[in-house]
Amino acid sequence: MTIDLLLDVDCGMGRTGLPPRSKLMELYRAIAAEPATIDDSVHVYDGHIQDSAPKLRRKRCEEAFSSALEIKSRLEAGRLSVPRLVAGGSPTFRLHAENPMVTDCSPSATILWDTGYQESFSDLPFRPAAYFFTRAISRLSEGKLCLDLGGKAVSADKPQPRVIFVALPDAEIVSHSEEHLILRNRFAKNHSPGDFFLSIPRHIGPAVALYDKTFIFLRSRRSN
Repeated sequence: MTIDLLLDVDCGMGRTGLPPRSKLMELYRAIAAEPATIDDSVHVYDGHIQDSAPKLRRKRCEEAFSSALEIKSRLEAGRLSVPRLVAGGSPTFRLHAENPMVTDCSPSATILWDTGYQESFSDLPFRPAAYFFTRAISRLSEGKLCLDLGGKAVSADKPQPRVIFVALPDAEIVSHSEEHLILRNRFAKNHSPGDFFLSIPRHIGPAVALYDKTFIFLRSRRSN
């Protein structure tokens, strides 16, 4: 049996990987010498780069990625092959995709996107593709609705609003408990218990971990 192994390099996130000036050469040489290895490559993850300004994001991305290029150069100078250079994360995905030195991109949120990234990175041409399907449990007084979209159903790591309602753009989230979400909206009186709503999460990463199943809806395009 053979396996793929990638050497993870810390390019500034401070979470995983070896620092650029550590004993990378020795570890990579040991990986390359292992007969079970079929792919000896370098991986860098720059999820710490969250700048909204495109020029500043590009500058910081290039600075972080320079460590990967330096390591690649050092390894190749030591007669070690580096067939792949893998880079992420989501805010810098487009920059890495345009870089001929990057063989593979490793973003996560880019696949589904969310309203948080949409607000922070308006220059990126992505649209949210993941929705929460929720329904009204009861209609309260003062234009309030109670939905079955509690904290157990949506990521609670961000401040409110944690979700945006497609059909209720002016909805104000009043409270968010384990099982329920209470919102106020001037159109609440037009809805009844059992009505369904679509909402878009603000942070998709932790949200998808709450579910073991998804439903895919395909919209056909009719030709004129």
